[in-house]
Amino acid sequence: TEATSIATRLAEEDVSAVIGPATSDMIYASRPSAIDSQLPTMYPVGTSDDLTIDDNGDVLSNICRLAFTYSFQGQAAARFAVDELGATNAAVITDQSNDYSVGLANPFKAEFEALGGTIVDELSYNGGEQDFMGILTSLAAMDFDVLYIPGFFSEGGIIVRQAREMGITQPILSGHGFASDTL
Repeated sequence: TEATSIATRLAEEDVSAVIGPATSDMIYASRPSAIDSQLPTMYPVGTSDDLTIDDNGDVLSNICRLAFTYSFQGQAAARFAVDELGATNAAVITDQSNDYSVGLANPFKAEFEALGGTIVDELSYNGGEQDFMGILTSLAAMDFDVLYIPGFFSEGGIIVRQAREMGITQPILSGHGFASDTL
């Protein structure tokens, strides 16, 4: 609601351009105002694939993004896993309550399998959780070469720490949501 209100107010105040909001959910709320006003708008970290495309599949001329899309990030991680790490089996831990996490997981899995890899398991959690020992215990018993955790640093950092404490040493990949000094 606040993102929608702010976008509408900025369009009415005759500003020259808008930078933001940041995340895809807030962008979807404010995007109609940007489209209607034709105000040049830059989304710094919105990653949903269709943020810059209208309902007909045409590119919106006044809207740009800086971050790579879900598809690009997920596919790039899969190619890196296969081409650079030699991975043939991957496990995925997805925040099922988060569009960003699910949006990265799906293209990763599809690309990894298209490259000949196998997804041995996909485990899930809900954002805000702090204890991942249950899913990591089941993961520790599996044979996999790489762990893909599409999500944010807040839970991702905890998962990485708990995985390493349990002796899970495989490489861990993610998207730009892990980019944080806190992690």
